[in-house]
Formats: sequence, structure tokens, C-alpha cells
Amino acid sequence: MRLGGWVEFRVLGQLEMATGGVDARHWSPVAARKPRILLAALLVQANELVPTGELIEFIWAGARPRNPRAALQTCATRLRQLLHDAGSKARIVGSDTGYRIILDPTDVDLGLFGILVRAAETAAERGDTAGEADALREALSLWRGEPLAGIDSEALLRDAVSRLAGWRLEILQRRLELDLRLGRHAQVVTELRELVERYPLRERLWWLLISALHRDGRRAEALAAYRDVSAHLAEELGVDPGAELRELHMAVLQGESASPESVARESWLGQCRLPPAVRGFVGRDEAISALLDQLRPRGGVPPEHVVAISGLPGSGKTALALHVAHALRDDYPDGQWYVRLGGAGPSPREPAHVLDELLRTAGVEPGTIPAEPSEREGALRARLADRRLLLVLDDAAGAAQVLPLLPGTPGCAVLITSRATLSGLAA
Repeated sequence: MRLGGWVEFRVLGQLEMATGGVDARHWSPVAARKPRILLAALLVQANELVPTGELIEFIWAGARPRNPRAALQTCATRLRQLLHDAGSKARIVGSDTGYRIILDPTDVDLGLFGILVRAAETAAERGDTAGEADALREALSLWRGEPLAGIDSEALLRDAVSRLAGWRLEILQRRLELDLRLGRHAQVVTELRELVERYPLRERLWWLLISALHRDGRRAEALAAYRDVSAHLAEELGVDPGAELRELHMAVLQGESASPESVARESWLGQCRLPPAVRGFVGRDEAISALLDQLRPRGGVPPEHVVAISGLPGSGKTALALHVAHALRDDYPDGQWYVRLGGAGPSPREPAHVLDELLRTAGVEPGTIPAEPSEREGALRARLADRRLLLVLDDAAGAAQVLPLLPGTPGCAVLITSRATLSGLAA
């Protein structure tokens, strides 16, 4: 797949632009601070409008010029000139509400990353495990380090880096799962050891490491890894390992074989499925604090199992819910899921259809999902048992639509938005 035309941009590492064409590409950082920040902010949302207020905050933060809009226009003019001098085909388009950069998605490494991830999803739909793994490996090869490295904008880094890094980790974990399924257990052990050291509370990564060690005949090391994750979870969260890790530990103790099919059967596809949080979200500090207090686990269990946000149309319920959900990502290591229920429309989604979606998200093979709605409820609750997961149900029609979707164990939490005042929900 081509990496662009005459000028290309890279944000998955240090921000760089390329000149000289495909045969004589030369990568250079963007030297001027303000145009560099503006270019970075536009590239991470390529072809989308970035509001003027956000760009001003990214570039100047608390030290705003007397006329920030005029200063932003000057900065955009300098950036246009810089791109023109480099021979870029990218265009900076401005309006009263914001700016956007218009380019081919393959002219920025982040856009190409997304294209390759979608190619992997297409391979998965065909049942092409090797093709899916190859596409994800190619996508991950585009990363050169921390995204937007060297950008001097705390606000932009806070807004973009955690989101991009979380996406990369989700894709990396999926690729490792596929490698195990393909029998490449010996090749991934070193990579998994580095990942569990960096993310010691992510149980799925530990599951993959222990499984890889077990399949490679390194039983003592697999048992030692289980002791390590148990110690981390007890010290940091005050909880024991989840059901999947305990089952794997028992299999290692009993010397049971670990086949590639077990990865497919046990594959946990959850992780972060949240849409991006609203950029530059401000205000609502009291509501945010209250929601975090209700949903942040203590001893592995949130004080409130189910929390609802109700309000009039356009009151910012979804933006508030997503802001809080992103803030809680580290508190729910098994995933953060988002489902839109369509409650305000003429045809709210049927719970049975939503249950089918959630079971697929949980890694259940479509052909094994029960037909009866009540059986789907039980299957989902069994799949979520002993996990620590946050489920965001957006735009609920009422309690009857939500009740079948609620997990059955206290380690999971549900954040609901609705125009209606919901009552009768199990806590």
C-alpha cells in the first residue's frame, strides 16, 4: 500500500513531513513551534473540522495573545506557506468555526494505520487469521514511538496521545492473540514480558503471556507469571485474578495442553470501544466529580453498579458520559464498551439485537449465540462474570430496554444516558 504522494506526514512518533517524492523522500521535523502544533492538531483529525477555540488552547494555553483569532489566522497562513514551499498537496481550509487539513488519508501515517486496521477486520470476516495478523502487523509497523513526540502543547497531548496510544495497545493485543492462534507462542514471549511490565494490571496481557509460556513448555515460568499478576492485582486493586486467568492457572497446574483453538474460544475482544471524548470538554466539574465518585472502583467494586444521566435533548449527556468513561479507563482493565440504543428515535433498538452485539464484542462466535433473548442475557452475564468492565448505554428509551443488558456481577458498571428519568433499574 502506498505511503503517499509528493509530501507525506507522520504523527505516530515525532511529527515529521516528507519532501522529494517517493523516490527521494526526505523526512524533516516542522521547526516553527506554533505551525508545528497547528499541523499536529489538524493531522490527528485529518479532513475533519477542528474548532477554533480548541486550536487556540492547543497553541497558546494560558498565555493567549490579545487577539487570539487573528493570531491563529497568522499561524495558519504561515503553515500554508510552509506546505506550499514543500510542494504539499494538502490544503488548510479555515472558516468562522475552525480549520481542517484536506488530504488523502494515505498521506498521513495515522490514516494509513486506520486503513490497515479495517483491512484486518475484512480479513477476519473472511476467516483469514493469517491475513488479519499480517495486516495488523503492517499497521503497527507505522508506529515509531510515542505519538506526537516533541510537540510542546500539554493540551493537545492530553487530548490526543492517550486516545491514540490506547488504540495502538488494543490492536497490538489483538495481533498477539492471533499470533498465539497461529502457533507463534515462542516468538511473542519477549514482547509480552515487556508489555506486562508496562501494563501490570491488564489481565488479558498476562493471560497471553502465561498461555505462550505454557505452550512453549515453560511451565515453571508460566506459574511464576501467574504469581506475579496475582501480587500486582492484590497490591494495586485488592482483588484476585479474574475467571479466565484462574482457569488458565488451573490448566497449567494440571498439565493440560493449550491448543490454538483455546485462544479463539477464549478470545476477549472488548478493550476500549468508546468513541473519542469531546475535545476541549470544559465545565460540569461538579457532575464529573460525582460520577467519578460513584463509578470508580474501591476494592475492585464500584460504589454504584448502575448510574444514569438524564436530561433534555442537547444538554450534553453523551459528551459528559464519554468524558467520564475515558477518565475511568484504567479503573476497568477488561474494557470500556459503548452502545447507542436509539431511544430518542422512532425505532429504539431491541434488547435482543443489542445482546447479540455485546456477545460478539465479548468474543463469542456468532454461530454459538443463542436465539432466545433470555438465553442471550444469561450468556452475556456469564461472559462478564468476574470481569471489571464499564458499559456505556447511550440514549436509552427506558428501563425495559436497559434491564436485559445489565451485567450480573458487581465488578462491572453501567453508565446510561436517557431523555427519560429511569427508575426500576437493579443496582
